[in-house]
Amino acid sequence: MRENQEIECELICEKNLGRVHAKWSPVATAFYRLLPDIELKPMTKDEGKKLKEICPMNVFEIESFIFNFRK
Repeated sequence: MRENQEIECELICEKNLGRVHAKWSPVATAFYRLLPDIELKPMTKDEGKKLKEICPMNVFEIESFIFNFRK
């Protein structure tokens, strides 16, 4: 790992014997997935709808729009 990187882990442990089921054989399995932290700037209603439409993974949801008008 590089400086300022961290690992977030969720571990589940069960104890049993390999003769009961293969999942308790003496081997280890590890996996990870990248979960990026994405921050979006405030946007207009039209920009939000366009973002939702162009996203191929359909991960965005429009919850509410707050408009601040300053003079």
